[in-house]
Amino acid sequence: MREIKFRAWDNGVMLGPVGILLTTTPAWLTMLSSEADIMLYTGLKDKNGKEIYEGDILKWEVPPVLRTLDYKTPRPDNLIYICTWMERQCAFIFLSQHNYPHNENYFVYHVQDDLEIIGNLYEHPELIGE
Repeated sequence: MREIKFRAWDNGVMLGPVGILLTTTPAWLTMLSSEADIMLYTGLKDKNGKEIYEGDILKWEVPPVLRTLDYKTPRPDNLIYICTWMERQCAFIFLSQHNYPHNENYFVYHVQDDLEIIGNLYEHPELIGE
């Protein structure tokens, strides 16, 4: 069974993660401001066993063999993604933060053992520019 967990960024503070039962609402959830961003746990973990939530920033160290494989423009050594909920697809995706000819987004179920959480949009926005 999949765990249902949330965390929230509210007034400069990360709250949670907290698991919930569908019949109860945790007290911290009712105390959030109207400006809070609530992030859902994807049910997946990164290569270090850390839980992946929407809004997390992930790094993929591209294996050397894939950096130049059939591409005129080589891939960077590291690719950065943001875990994002896509309403139209009803799914989480890893949204690529790179602008090069072979830029790719991935559905979350394509998680590989070599993805690593390096931060999140709220506490580490500077990581997006890497």
